[in-house]
Amino acid sequence: MNVAFDPYHSRRPPFAEAAYLFRHALLRDAAYQLQMPADRARLHGLAFELIEGICGGAPGETAMPEDLRWPAHRPHSTDRFALELAEHARVAFPADPAHRKLYLARAALAARGRFQHATARTALLELAPLLHEKPRSIALHLAALSAFDEGATADSESLFRQSLALFDHLGLRPQVARTRIVLGSLFAQSGRVPEAAAAYEEALALLAGSGHKRFEADARTGLGIAKRILGRVVEAEQELLRAMALFRELGERGEEGRALGNLGGVFRETNRPDDELRAHREALAIFRERGLRTDEGIALLNLALVERDAGRPEQAEELLRQSLAIHRERLDRRRVGLVFLNLVGLYHETGRLAEAADACRASLEIHRDVGDRRHEGVLLGYLAVLHLDGGRPDLAAPLFEEALAIDRQAGNRRQEGIHQCDLARCLVALGQSARARTPWSAGIAILDGLGDLREAGDRRAEMRHACAEAGVPFLDGPSVSP
Repeated sequence: MNVAFDPYHSRRPPFAEAAYLFRHALLRDAAYQLQMPADRARLHGLAFELIEGICGGAPGETAMPEDLRWPAHRPHSTDRFALELAEHARVAFPADPAHRKLYLARAALAARGRFQHATARTALLELAPLLHEKPRSIALHLAALSAFDEGATADSESLFRQSLALFDHLGLRPQVARTRIVLGSLFAQSGRVPEAAAAYEEALALLAGSGHKRFEADARTGLGIAKRILGRVVEAEQELLRAMALFRELGERGEEGRALGNLGGVFRETNRPDDELRAHREALAIFRERGLRTDEGIALLNLALVERDAGRPEQAEELLRQSLAIHRERLDRRRVGLVFLNLVGLYHETGRLAEAADACRASLEIHRDVGDRRHEGVLLGYLAVLHLDGGRPDLAAPLFEEALAIDRQAGNRRQEGIHQCDLARCLVALGQSARARTPWSAGIAILDGLGDLREAGDRRAEMRHACAEAGVPFLDGPSVSP
């Protein structure tokens, strides 16, 4: 009988090279431990001086940034060995941490530039205990940003709260406000949109009369996005316009482009396609002018939605593939997941159901990994629609219920309206048209109330078709206009 080789349970002897490397590591560690501490320190000091000398000497100091943003990094030939130099300095100069602090800071900055977010976070967490209170709190804040970019949402929130407590203890109101702003972004990304809106409003209250216009503009951008998701689109537009005006005053073109791109989302939901197209094209031009690749990828995704709505699926797919390439280049899993989410809709509309299901599962895995509950709800709804359109309403119904629970938790009113309407269509397909009336009335009322005329029109057309297929009257009760 032939048995497949199992690399995890094989009785074959290990390769000679692997055995050598293992034994060599043991011998090296044993030899190291035999050295007296003073001799070890001297040898580490010698290694430190040799590496630094070969690399052209020490780089300039790296200070923690007062505005809590990653500082500009000027590469130096020692950056490649920064972590190694920091470790040599730890043993060689235990009474003087200056060298270790320098190279841990540079290791974090260099790792950030290579999108190695886990390495940056590790270096900053080693650095933080060596610093006084204010720079320590800033190092913790930057470590939280690294964890956020890595997709480690829970770790990121914990680190932000540690830095927030230190800023609060020191009475640093602008830094407290800034940390509440980034916590708002974290809440929004993980689907806790009401908490996000509250965090932005708290930040604005702290900033009132402070003259910190940049922080105010950031808070207003975040609040505009949160209010759009919560269905308060008129307020969202006002906040984003105020943010754009502040960024323009400050000469922050890149940030102005980001606010403009989010304003395009408001135009989309209020059925202003010409304004939406103009906003995303202008934003894309700004990002390309400034070399902002991540933002360029987001703008390409937004333009793909415009092309899809205009009935040009081939152009939409090409834009999505360009966006996907940029986010993969940047190792940005969260946004790779968003591109896959939008490919689901495109594949579904063009009848490529197997590709739609594959993209949906890939996106769902990513959003669950990064803790993005809001988009997890969107994707569960998409998966349910794929089952429904594939003739399995029995599999679709529980997924719609699960998606609705997440929509309500996340405060995602628009998506709740869509999923209520889709659940009603599913119930009609199951022969439960009387039961379908409740979710249908609730869902279409939400979409009408939000002023989302396009989405409400699409849902009505789909429901008419479903009712005709089932041989039942269209569900046009008192609260629903046909």
